[in-house]
Amino acid sequence: AVFLEATTSAPHYKMYAFSDGTLQKPAMLRTPAGGVACHLELYELSAQAFARFIAAIPAPLGLGKIELADGRRVSGFIGEADIPAYAHDISHLADWRKYSRT
Repeated sequence: AVFLEATTSAPHYKMYAFSDGTLQKPAMLRTPAGGVACHLELYELSAQAFARFIAAIPAPLGLGKIELADGRRVSGFIGEADIPAYAHDISHLADWRKYSRT
């Protein structure tokens, strides 16, 4: 993967942390109210790398379009609607790397 830029989402998301039993992972859910702008990193992947990457994404994560602060829509991690049932809300940090260091 080639790093492209650090940016933020539009302020329409909540960020959650969940564990698949071995690793903690982030997920974003679009919300109609009370959302935050989450810190994000954009990367470019070859078609082959993208295929390997998407095949390894565990439920309840998926890929979907995330709206950025500048209005662009990019592919990124999103969570299934029931993710709050087994994850905790880390929206107050709005930053996976910051959460990972705590």
